[in-house]
Amino acid sequence: MPKATFFNLPEEKRKLLFDLAVEEFADNDYESASISRIVAKAGIAKGSFYQYFADKLDLYQFLLDEGIRLKMEFLKAHPPPDSTMNLFAYLRWLFKVGLDYQIMHPKLAKVAQRALYGRSPIQPQLNARIRTESLAYLGGLVRQGIANGQLHADLDADAAAFVLHAVSKELGDYLMYRLGLDHEKDDLLEAVRRQNNEAQHIFDQIMTFLEFGMVNSKKGNAP
Repeated sequence: MPKATFFNLPEEKRKLLFDLAVEEFADNDYESASISRIVAKAGIAKGSFYQYFADKLDLYQFLLDEGIRLKMEFLKAHPPPDSTMNLFAYLRWLFKVGLDYQIMHPKLAKVAQRALYGRSPIQPQLNARIRTESLAYLGGLVRQGIANGQLHADLDADAAAFVLHAVSKELGDYLMYRLGLDHEKDDLLEAVRRQNNEAQHIFDQIMTFLEFGMVNSKKGNAP
């Protein structure tokens, strides 16, 4: 976490340093990102940086935490249009509003993308954190769906949450594959913005499969 001296900076200077750091880590992987470039653009001595952050990793973790905080604020400010929507309608809405957030904060979203899919020193911890929080959150949604009768009463909530988490975890890689992109060369977020309708269609098909399965109900279950 930043030191108290960072939070004591004037808001304008604090925002400038934050924005420059976001830009640097969005445009470069962790190893290539340069504190020297950040402080040069900010017009401060490099020694001043260490009055605000312990090291580069400290700054990097702060950017990721801020990205999560801002996304949560965005979601709270844009609640679902219908509080009674079922689990799958809610997940469709969540995907759309997630894209809206990425369009509004493209650089911060790119920092998160690099942390998840690129080379990052905290990738194992980040993936573990996401897994724990995702399973807990999705498990709560499934249990709520069971309680209000929208989902099968005998559904294993933890197993269902695992399936939903596995889909969400692999979604980025799958979209890259379906849109013909390369992690090393292409920007997933930019591609999704350009091909928003296609990305929405792919996600909707995945949700339709999860909601209704693959069996043709008109033919029944007979082989």
